[in-house]
Amino acid sequence: MKISTYNIWNNDKDFNSRLELLIKVIIEFKLDIIALQEVRSEEAVKFIASKSSLKHYCWQAYPDCEEGLAIISKYPITFNWNNWSNNIDFHNSGVINVSIEVCNKKIGITNIHLDYKRALNREFEIVKIIKRIEDNEINDYEFIVGDFNTYPNSSVHNYLIGGQSLLGHSTSFIDLYDSYSVRTNYNKDVTLDFYNNPRWDDEYALDVPGRFDWILLMNPYPKAYPHLVEYRVIGNERVNEITPSDHYGVFCELKL
Repeated sequence: MKISTYNIWNNDKDFNSRLELLIKVIIEFKLDIIALQEVRSEEAVKFIASKSSLKHYCWQAYPDCEEGLAIISKYPITFNWNNWSNNIDFHNSGVINVSIEVCNKKIGITNIHLDYKRALNREFEIVKIIKRIEDNEINDYEFIVGDFNTYPNSSVHNYLIGGQSLLGHSTSFIDLYDSYSVRTNYNKDVTLDFYNNPRWDDEYALDVPGRFDWILLMNPYPKAYPHLVEYRVIGNERVNEITPSDHYGVFCELKL
């Protein structure tokens, strides 16, 4: 099973060409489940799914703009919830949660796009999300994936991997990049690259490149751990001086 996350940059700059490149990446790496952020329309989701020969998708538009979140899958998807339907403050952070059955296992996928401006918004929302996931006992494995808009040494990341509590709550997830990196010495971690991504060719940025896009697994113990085969940054190579997005994607391959 190959799970991927990709912020595809809802911007008109080279949009159609970037979308075609994205589809080529999906096909090249034979991705099974792709969580997408900054998706401009359901039509774009249908186009990506169709061209990638993936039959199933879930699309949820934000309440305050046309953009939204999507999950595209080789396997049937059951939509469970988003974090804005009940008119509760979602702190400029979008989340959708689905269940997908793979190899007779029920997989929970939570697709996240956290606020890019304020750490407090990210902290409020991530704790709320994790509490909601932990209340759900129907899935065999739970993954949270997406654009967390922060660095791995942040309060959000430390909270997720069990290094600290946040707002009086604690949890335990495994960052699959960390696990794969330690096992294999893989060190290509940057997904938001202010120096080398073509978006920034004509813009000067002082921001430090970093790993903003993550795939984490809720610690399943005492259940068996899935076997981590590969973890990789994708979409980071230029084709005709463009890449699919201003972010790079990531995927992991697991054997359940």
